[in-house]
Amino acid sequence: LVNIRRDVQLYYADTTPMLIGLFKPSIYVPEGLNEAELEATLLHELNHMKHLDVLWSAIATLVLCVNWFNPIIWLSFFMFKRDLEVYCDERTLKHTDNKQSYAMLLLKTATARTERFVFGTTSLRSGKVDVKRRIRFMAKFKKPSVVVMVIAIVLACVITAACLTNPIVSESSNNSHETDNTS
Repeated sequence: LVNIRRDVQLYYADTTPMLIGLFKPSIYVPEGLNEAELEATLLHELNHMKHLDVLWSAIATLVLCVNWFNPIIWLSFFMFKRDLEVYCDERTLKHTDNKQSYAMLLLKTATARTERFVFGTTSLRSGKVDVKRRIRFMAKFKKPSVVVMVIAIVLACVITAACLTNPIVSESSNNSHETDNTS
């Protein structure tokens, strides 16, 4: 389903579902999940593994550690983690038929545990507010049309080109700057 050709250790623990490890990946799932919930949880965590989300999370954590004093980096870090989960939800929903049961799984994992965020891992639980936001996003999500995507790509290219170009400076303005500096 996800095309992963590596060995992955599966552990049952009294924890939130998470993927740990880049070289020897392990998936931790809570006990008491039924078969459909376990399948959705594993699919979610395997999607994290396929797209190297543990590596990206570790890099983001490293950037946060270097810039621990910057509140914008803290905000960016938590937005990055939230977006990582939303994107993983989207990838998981491509392989599952029942959005409602997946949303119930998110709520179940958000309310069942009281533990805190674990750095350097992926985690299906990110707090009740974020889970509600993720569920609303899943309910309202519609794939953008081709026209919107083309416009966004063209706009990004134009902005990038504008930011990468140097202004044209005429010789007369260069000469006036030189005379200002010598006087």
